[in-house]
Amino acid sequence: MTPPSTGQRLYSLDALRGFDMFWIMGAEAVIHSLATATGSPIWEAAAHQLSHPDWNGFRLYDLIFPLFLFLAGVATPYSVGRDLENGNPNNNCCYGSFGGGWYWCSWASFTTTDWC
Repeated sequence: MTPPSTGQRLYSLDALRGFDMFWIMGAEAVIHSLATATGSPIWEAAAHQLSHPDWNGFRLYDLIFPLFLFLAGVATPYSVGRDLENGNPNNNCCYGSFGGGWYWCSWASFTTTDWC
């Protein structure tokens, strides 16, 4: 697969990333509120899928973050390809992709621990 030329965007990737971020930011609260307010079996079934099981099952809610990681993996070749087309050296392209990932993983580790 070759990345699109400079200036073009893969809008389907952007749309799916936006949809995933919508759920990451807490859209399940809207579904739970609709289920509580209406009592509709459809909203209750959706709310059930958007809650975590007690280590004994799998629901649609468990696909939100893996989808985000998948999208990051799909976007990486496009980003690196764009950098190479713009004349950036290979080591700068890798630093931008992997260095940024390392930075955010480190930041998340430090901010989610008790000793910080």
